[in-house]
Amino acid sequence: MRIIYRLFVALFTIGVFISGGLLYREFSEYKKGTDSYGKLENFVTTGNYTAEKSGAGDADAGQTKAVIPETLEVDFDALRQLNPDVTGWILLPGTRINYPIVQGEDNEYYLTCLFDGTPNSSGAIFMDAAASSDFSDDNTIIYGHHMKNGSMFADLSKYRDEGFFAEHPVILLATPGGTLRAEVFSAYVADVKQDAWRTVFSDSGDKESWLAGLTARSAFAGAETPGADDRIVTLSTCTYEFDDARFVVHAAVQGEETEKY
Repeated sequence: MRIIYRLFVALFTIGVFISGGLLYREFSEYKKGTDSYGKLENFVTTGNYTAEKSGAGDADAGQTKAVIPETLEVDFDALRQLNPDVTGWILLPGTRINYPIVQGEDNEYYLTCLFDGTPNSSGAIFMDAAASSDFSDDNTIIYGHHMKNGSMFADLSKYRDEGFFAEHPVILLATPGGTLRAEVFSAYVADVKQDAWRTVFSDSGDKESWLAGLTARSAFAGAETPGADDRIVTLSTCTYEFDDARFVVHAAVQGEETEKY
């Protein structure tokens, strides 16, 4: 019995050390990722913050939205010196989503590499490899991890709450040609087999039908369905309700790339 007991204690002790090591490694990865992206915020300048009032539905009327900067200036020349793959910057006011956007040759590399190429489980916020980098496509897809420490695209899952949507209706996308404003109209849990990531449409009617389906699936109500001429940006991250589940947020891009907000 003593031998069995000692063996049990030894195995338990080894398990504690292994678990502690894994937790330390995970914490260290998170910290390195957070520190790395924190330094990049020095390349972004926001100003002229304004608070808007929500008008999405009677229940939300008069509710204060997250303050939205009227300007979002990014030093893309300096960022290109660090990584020529940079295509833009995404800011979701009132959340931790404030990151550069990169575009690789495939959709694998930036799953496990930071903006500067350092291997890290946080990865990067990256545009689909097949997309036009100026957001001129019918639907531009941007991917990011849902990290346990709340970084990267973790805040997207908060769009399950209609109140969060009412307070955070706008995403800002800075590009070398100017800043685009994208208005959120749908968010939900999707299966990878669904059509949330469609980028090609046969005609305007096909796209309108697709947009109506996105609005119908949304976790919140009250948003206006965009039209066939609107460009869409789809933000995609992991979620864990079932195998191959993703949480997606769709927003309609307002204005041309050269327009300033």
